[in-house]
Amino acid sequence: MAFLFIFLEFCDVMFFGSFDIEIWYILIVLFVKSIVFGGIEEIGWRYTFQPILEEEIGFFVSTVITFILWGIWHFLYFYVDNTISEVRMLSFLFGLFINSFILAALYKKTESLWICVMTHSLINTFAQISVGGNSYISYLSKIFIVIVACLVSKNERKDRYSSQFIEQKNINWFKIWNFIFMTIYYYFTVFIIRKGVIIYGIYGK
Repeated sequence: MAFLFIFLEFCDVMFFGSFDIEIWYILIVLFVKSIVFGGIEEIGWRYTFQPILEEEIGFFVSTVITFILWGIWHFLYFYVDNTISEVRMLSFLFGLFINSFILAALYKKTESLWICVMTHSLINTFAQISVGGNSYISYLSKIFIVIVACLVSKNERKDRYSSQFIEQKNINWFKIWNFIFMTIYYYFTVFIIRKGVIIYGIYGK
């Protein structure tokens, strides 16, 4: 199912564009980077935050709320990283919205954190090497992704998350601490890297 979603996400590029790969091992580098600075976010959002929401509200609304907060979190990250001026806001938010449904449906179906981490990382990797495409096919495929994600969620037991969290409240707290740790990890890492670059720029020449 993960490969189906990835195909739908990038089918316009596959048929009407191309993937810019100058050196073969760049894919490995980008993929590893995407895990460390992207895929690991799934500990917070799909593994912790959205399942807690789904205790009270449905899949679609939970996914939209997760998308909104995930978007705010990203823009705070870009602000700390001082790259917010480089972000194409509408394009980024639209992609984030679609990815929210892809990743939420995968976790709903599989309950596997690592499938979400790997899928998130693959999406980020392919997004960085995509060139061209067909905008009409892209929009249609992304609408289809949301429909498929919602259908997948309806086929799963509605009480899956509720029973899991009611019976294992300690895991609930464990996941919340994971979410807090992930956020601190991201912002602290960016801050350290940013300061290191500035110090190198001043004293490293």
